Amino acid sequence: MPFDFHNRDRMESWIDELKELRYRCLREIGEFEWYSDAGEIGSRQPGDLESPEKVGKGFAWSGWDRYNWLCTRVEVEEELVREAADGDIVGLFDFGVREGTGNNSHFESLLYVNGEPYQGVDGNHKEVFFPIEETGRTLDLKFRVWSGLCGGGRPHDMHMRIVRAQIGIMDRATDDFYYLARTALDTYDLLPKESEYKEWLLGRLTKAFRLVDYTEPGDAAFYESIRQAYEFLAEELQGKGKPDVTVTMLGHTHIDVGWLWRVRHTREKAARSFSTVNRLMEKYPSYQFLQSQAQLYEFIKTDYPDIYEHIRKRVSQGRWEPSGAMWVECDCNLTSGESIIRQILVGKQFFRQEFGYNNTFLWLPDVFGYSWALPQILKKSGVETFMTTKISWNDTNQLPFDTFLWKGMDGSLLTTHFITTTDEGSSSYTYNGDTRPYAVKGVWDNYKNKDLNRELLISFGYGDGGGGPNRDMIKTVECLEKMPGIPHVRWESATAYFDRLNKTIEKNPLGGYLPVWDGELYLEFHRGTYTSQAYNKKTNRQLEYRLRRTELLGVLAGEESGQRHLYDRERLLRAWKIVLCQQFHDILPGSSIHEVYEDSHEEYGKAAQLLEEVQEAAKEALIVPRADTFTVWNSSNWALSGAVKLPGSLDKGGNTYLDEDGKRLPAVCGKEADYVWIDQARPFGPEVILVGSARDSAGEGIVRGPAEGIAKTSAKGAEQVDTPYYHAEWNASGQLTVLYDKIAGRNVLAPGKCGNILQIFEDKPRCFDAWEMEPTIDEKCRPVEDCQSITVEHNELGTFVHTHHQWHHSHIWQTVCFYERKRRIDFVTRVDWREHQKLLKAAFPVDIRAVSARYDIQEGNIVRPVVCNTSWDAARFETVAHKWVDFSETGYGVALLNNCKYGHDIKENTIRLSLLKSAVDPDYDADNGLHEFTYSLLPHQEEWYAAGLEQEAFELNEPLTAFAGSWKGSRESAVRLDGDFVEVDAVKRAENGDEIVLRFHEYTGRRGRVRLETAWSSAAWCECNLMEEPCTDWQEGSVEVEVTPYEIKTLLFRMK
Repeated sequence: MPFDFHNRDRMESWIDELKELRYRCLREIGEFEWYSDAGEIGSRQPGDLESPEKVGKGFAWSGWDRYNWLCTRVEVEEELVREAADGDIVGLFDFGVREGTGNNSHFESLLYVNGEPYQGVDGNHKEVFFPIEETGRTLDLKFRVWSGLCGGGRPHDMHMRIVRAQIGIMDRATDDFYYLARTALDTYDLLPKESEYKEWLLGRLTKAFRLVDYTEPGDAAFYESIRQAYEFLAEELQGKGKPDVTVTMLGHTHIDVGWLWRVRHTREKAARSFSTVNRLMEKYPSYQFLQSQAQLYEFIKTDYPDIYEHIRKRVSQGRWEPSGAMWVECDCNLTSGESIIRQILVGKQFFRQEFGYNNTFLWLPDVFGYSWALPQILKKSGVETFMTTKISWNDTNQLPFDTFLWKGMDGSLLTTHFITTTDEGSSSYTYNGDTRPYAVKGVWDNYKNKDLNRELLISFGYGDGGGGPNRDMIKTVECLEKMPGIPHVRWESATAYFDRLNKTIEKNPLGGYLPVWDGELYLEFHRGTYTSQAYNKKTNRQLEYRLRRTELLGVLAGEESGQRHLYDRERLLRAWKIVLCQQFHDILPGSSIHEVYEDSHEEYGKAAQLLEEVQEAAKEALIVPRADTFTVWNSSNWALSGAVKLPGSLDKGGNTYLDEDGKRLPAVCGKEADYVWIDQARPFGPEVILVGSARDSAGEGIVRGPAEGIAKTSAKGAEQVDTPYYHAEWNASGQLTVLYDKIAGRNVLAPGKCGNILQIFEDKPRCFDAWEMEPTIDEKCRPVEDCQSITVEHNELGTFVHTHHQWHHSHIWQTVCFYERKRRIDFVTRVDWREHQKLLKAAFPVDIRAVSARYDIQEGNIVRPVVCNTSWDAARFETVAHKWVDFSETGYGVALLNNCKYGHDIKENTIRLSLLKSAVDPDYDADNGLHEFTYSLLPHQEEWYAAGLEQEAFELNEPLTAFAGSWKGSRESAVRLDGDFVEVDAVKRAENGDEIVLRFHEYTGRRGRVRLETAWSSAAWCECNLMEEPCTDWQEGSVEVEVTPYEIKTLLFRMK
């Protein structure tokens, strides 16, 4: 061609013009009635509280979390029905929100037609079709409109306006021509210059538009010419020159259970999204849709039973997949292993009971990193495949493959696949995909395993705040197969796609390289989520342990009394569901708005109350009321030593405490609480404490609290203490200057360095305030040195150093606990935190030379490098650990334990624990308030697994618990294991029977046999998977099983 005829730009202009010409015979909907609404979940009609306001086009309103009703009645004229012979009756509603948003802020609405929830209307869904044979000609339209929230930060009003409200006809041929022509032009733009189809495609498009009669756009001749142009183009485009690649197209909407909106808003978002899916399925029989998160379905079942019945119908047709395996798409860094198991157990059970659907893949696209424990948990839960997109968000390194086998810490192999489509102009993979040609071509272009697999998957639809696919996306899918040069497409379920992917990997027909990734899937992004919103992280961990204890006591109470109903399944499940819901991947990580955390505090209170009710019922069956007697319960499978908390007795002159043999126990008395030292409390068993009075033994042995004990106070100069295990000194800033290990005969701290340095960092990341932590954070670090007071207290339990620091508007109180009878040093901390965009860490430079450290994670532990030799090492400048991190050289090590923290870093020889972070977005006041937590040092000469590290960490998180009264039954341990290298995770009733489930895991990385005895009498036992389905034959007699490194083992006991 000698010069450019500008055909491409002309085609773009004409196609854009065609968009509006699809609609004809449009009538204005002139008047609406405007009602206020109280915002109740599931409200279906305006209240009778006030007379409505008459409004129309141009009406504007504003608000924040404001609900209203916009109501009108439309009579569809007989003439319009006749005119619609070659079209569809359609309503067009634009309330002032642009297309393309993810419903993260701004207006949304649910339209009721003739009293029934019909579909969502928002910025991405402005068309509403009315099949007259279904709706009738009289349309009672009620839009329940919601202002939305403002997307984070301090609340401010959102503004809306009635821009458009019309009813008319959508001309089918024009609609078909518009999508086919637009898709063809998109494809032309994507094809390379050398493609034999590029100019040919533009030529076909240009010729088609020559057939269009533009004499009078919108008249009968125009629409007839459009029909001819469409027939020509559809005949010409037959999908020539396609690569041997097929892309499965699957509708999806990602609905964050809580993020920039509250959980209560999610219930309405689900109703809007799901009703829209149903409406589109009526119109497009090939449309396939997947929705994860059983919690959303339970919301709909409760709030909108009619929408729920539509879902059930679509599931039965095989078009709607209720899948994804989990109760919610939970965080996988912070939740315990048992919580992840329950996410799957409760989620899969719900889907199976409600829909007869068995989940075989985990759909987890948006979670901020994936624990090394996941492959084993998934495989033992009947989940064969894992899908995500999030790892592509890495800020430093990119994984070199997209389909691979992920090897877990126990050696389990799990098929893992990344969806590789991106938003236009982005390099990050997305779960909110599009169907335009750039997405379909891009999903293959981006894919790194082309030698292994030629079938890919796109999940498309608007999210994160729901909404889902719109008609534009579905119509585009219908055009894609006709396009040259881009992959084939097909509608298909995710289950069918992943089943075929697994077969491809197994048979490897292309003979390609199948990668194996052995280790965690660490996200090099969002590292601040290990620390944000400390209250939720603490409460989640406390409730995880409390659920474990309450289930165990419920089982024992039922077996002891013969009343198995004392294991209160209904209350326990309600409590679990609250905890599981709050583990959603924006709530627990701390990246939601302020109001989400206000609600979360209330929800946690409900869970705690449910567990209190279950535990009280169990206590009645297990404990006899008896004055001056306490039963101490050890919830672990090890003998533990520690201080148990009892009611304060100092106001009465103080108590003495005796064991069952009358031997006085070490104790300290206070006004609010007494603390009694118990040595070697039996595993899963009771110990008894008897109470003496102040007069017993002439008052001998009564030790009073800090106000009455032996103490000295100093604000300046060095102080020092000596204990059976340590010599310690600190300076006037309240920092440890010397920590000498008397048993090992060496210093714990690095030469010339101070320990327990409280550090404040400026925390202003480049983006995502609550999510992020920058590698340059050390550039602005200030130690907390303003020590207001130092007090030393000595009593029977040990030596306790109390400090009070002030920094800016915040106060930090600490008690450093040097115990008489154990090596662990506790730093009991109370912080009144009043800062913004500041990060608080505790630092311990230790005299250790090592290049790696061991971190406690779910169901085991992981070794990570602490050097920066590679970009992969450097990117892990903040990592997650649960109860402890251990930094050791041969012959000596130092462990840092905690009872509710997760973010850690080790640089050179300094171990640091992240304590508090105070973002201003999306929660404008994050973490401001009172915090209480404990972290601990445990120096040791033994190897980490022989140093009592796991036991001490357990006792720190689940201390010995005292109940008033005397234990009824046997004093023997309820569960006895002969191996100290395993840890019991759960003792519970089976979900669907009276069997007892006992689960434990190997945590040291060794093989061995474990013999187990129980206090209950069982008829038979077997091994089972995590879904409590037997996987070995039932056996009678003694229980002995083989365990391999880091294996999770679950046993099922059939009761007599």
